[in-house]
Amino acid sequence: MDKAISSHDRQTGGARSKRRGIATVTAITLAAALVLALAYLAYTYLNTAGHYQTHFFPHTTINGFDSGDLTVAEVVELIYRQAVDYRLEVFDQDGLSAGIIEAEEIGFFIDIEAEVAAILAGQDHRRWIFDYGEAARHDVAYEIDFDHGLLRDLLRGWEVFQSARMELARDAYVSDYDPALKGYQLIAETRGNVVHFPTALTHITAAVYEGRESLYLDDEGCYVRATVTSENEGLIERAAALNRLSGSRISYDWNGSEFILDGDTIHQWIVEEGGAFSLDSEALEEFVTFHARENDTYGKSRRFRTTDGREVNLLNGGYGWRTDRGGEIEELYELIIAGAVVEREPLYRNRGWYKGGDDIGPSYVEIDLSRQHLYFYLDGQLTLESALVSGSMNRGWGTPGGLFGLTYKERNATLRGENYTTPVNYWMPFNGNVGMHDATWRNAFGGDIYINDGSHGCINLPLGVARELYANITTGFPVICYY
Repeated sequence: MDKAISSHDRQTGGARSKRRGIATVTAITLAAALVLALAYLAYTYLNTAGHYQTHFFPHTTINGFDSGDLTVAEVVELIYRQAVDYRLEVFDQDGLSAGIIEAEEIGFFIDIEAEVAAILAGQDHRRWIFDYGEAARHDVAYEIDFDHGLLRDLLRGWEVFQSARMELARDAYVSDYDPALKGYQLIAETRGNVVHFPTALTHITAAVYEGRESLYLDDEGCYVRATVTSENEGLIERAAALNRLSGSRISYDWNGSEFILDGDTIHQWIVEEGGAFSLDSEALEEFVTFHARENDTYGKSRRFRTTDGREVNLLNGGYGWRTDRGGEIEELYELIIAGAVVEREPLYRNRGWYKGGDDIGPSYVEIDLSRQHLYFYLDGQLTLESALVSGSMNRGWGTPGGLFGLTYKERNATLRGENYTTPVNYWMPFNGNVGMHDATWRNAFGGDIYINDGSHGCINLPLGVARELYANITTGFPVICYY
């Protein structure tokens, strides 16, 4: 049954209807807002995700650089700038700077783009919202490279590599003979300043690759050094051997001629062969021969002034100084090899009584065969004289003239010939079997006895004269005979 609607009911229903409308609008608004919010969030998410497809997440560190929100290219540029902020200083052998290599001067470059890009590729851009606050640290290993031609050209421009200023190293060596030092010096090596460019280039290239900041050419063996130093044993031994030989000093008294044989001459005789040293035997022979000829008197005739003032020519009868040349050469060789420092007379085969060109000196026996008289001089003083009897002229036993040296002397000798045997008290031979002796069987001396009744060639003297003469002369004493 229909019922009438009251005004109260009408009012209540209208209110309810109004509330439902407001709720509907609110719901729609909320829904729209939610849709818009979701759309915004989706847009922002997708947009940010797209950003992180090409950029690194925040809090990302690569090789120590903050790479958040940077692209691969930007990160590569940072690392490159760090890499090219490099310099290598090269020092010479004196520790002075030879030059500086800047990275950009030699076309320095690195190839790390692929490695950096790989880090980005490993980043899940869709998870940016989850990884946003997480720190990520990466290190990219890379190798540098550069233009080797630019490096070579740069180095060639440095003063240290200029040939005009280079001085070659010199090996240690033994000097030539130095007259002031009377010997040889061991000259030390010089280091020079020549740099072997290929070696230097190799070491500098390696230093750049290694990222070193300094390099010393000397430490790397880049200089051309001497191969023989003053510590070389062979060189030291050679100098010592040469100085031993040239250090020989022979102070000669060669028949009164005094001179010194030392390194000034000896160094010219040194022969070096296969590391061994000897002396030029021909040079030694020439030396000894020369001085023997200059100073020997044996075999030479002499002018002699007699007691009565005459000047006679004396043929040499085996008196004077005669060098034993062969023996002296051998002994001199050994002395020099040993480095001897000695005072020396040469070896003589014959010796004179007095040194010098006038080797008779102030002491001698003078026998004037023409006047049959003997004079005995001692230190320039006539201390004894006597008549004598010499060899028989008519029988062909005449006493030979000349200059002789006493051969020896003998007491109580017996003289023997083809048809005689004669004992004497004082026997003093000077020319083979010709000598001076006492003749006790004679009653007279001098005059012309010798012509017909002379001796077999000897000089007959009174006993007392023979005795005194015997007491004052000895082997080598000069005996002068002349007519």
